[in-house]
Amino acid sequence: MRGIKKWGLWLLCLWLAACPAEGLSARSALVMEAQGGQVLFQLQPEERLPMASTTKLMTALLVLRHGDPDQRVRVPACAVGIEGSSLYLTEGEEISLHDLLCALLLRSANDAAVAAAVAIGGDEASFVALMNATAQELGMHNTHYQNPHGLHAQGHYTTAYDLALLMRACCEEPIFLQISGLERCIVQAGERGVPLVNHNKLLSLFPGVDSGKTGFTKAAGRCLVSSAVRDGLRLIAVTLNAPDDWNDHAELYELGFEQCRLTRVFEPGELRICVPVVGGVQAQAVLTNGETVVLPVQKGKEPVYWVEAPPFLYAPLKRGQEVGRLRTAGESWPLIAVEAVGREAPLTFWEKICHWLNDLFG
Repeated sequence: MRGIKKWGLWLLCLWLAACPAEGLSARSALVMEAQGGQVLFQLQPEERLPMASTTKLMTALLVLRHGDPDQRVRVPACAVGIEGSSLYLTEGEEISLHDLLCALLLRSANDAAVAAAVAIGGDEASFVALMNATAQELGMHNTHYQNPHGLHAQGHYTTAYDLALLMRACCEEPIFLQISGLERCIVQAGERGVPLVNHNKLLSLFPGVDSGKTGFTKAAGRCLVSSAVRDGLRLIAVTLNAPDDWNDHAELYELGFEQCRLTRVFEPGELRICVPVVGGVQAQAVLTNGETVVLPVQKGKEPVYWVEAPPFLYAPLKRGQEVGRLRTAGESWPLIAVEAVGREAPLTFWEKICHWLNDLFG
């Protein structure tokens, strides 16, 4: 009996060692590599939870996709006096979309989020409809928005996985990375210069963190989405309802960067693929990668990629001609012909007769 207990204790220790992030404070968490979207760790990633001000990631993405950061807008009445974090905007005050982005991403200003939403959507309801449509386009099938700021509302929810997908899209916007990576700045609202300090303490606490968005309401608890880069590899971490979110993200990044590395999978010309050629002096063409292929590769797993090439090619082909792509979930590289393939000379009348007779009589 004592031996059984000893074996049980040994197995428990082994399981705990294999699950180092199970001690997170978060109710839901996830870390994902940004290039291909591989999930490196997850804890209840599909549980629908309130998201607080991480909502503003979608607001910022839509402002960048549909607006001009240099555009100046007049603050509408509906954006004035909203509870919670605020830029203390007044009706009719002029401010640029760029400065509204700074205010909603750094200070998490709710009035700035509404002013930006109205500037893009015409009214708040139309903007929220655009938020929900974009969520579906991004594959965020367990997300629904009721407002552009994240104050608690019935039916306003997301998941850790969906927030990681949203952050991937945000990180493709250079202006988003530039603004969300600022530790402080000054914006101009009307005649006022307003100093802002970024709520995201991870920017100074963890090396490599260059972006993110915090959030908090009583219903949602502490929410945090962040992004970090190490040796060229970008990871995205998400925690929802996490009392110790700074340390949770540090642990998620250590785990993620340990599990995943950017790897040179193919040097130029190393990959070889044969494709049949119709009407050519050669029956096949050899395709190869014209560039170095660098992929995030998870420890103990094979690199994930696929080849897109036609089932056959028509002669002639030029040397170096692009005829396909090598793809991952987030990137692609050209596949080119290694050598030229000339067109076969057309048959003479008598050659065609001979071919026909040969086919007919075997």
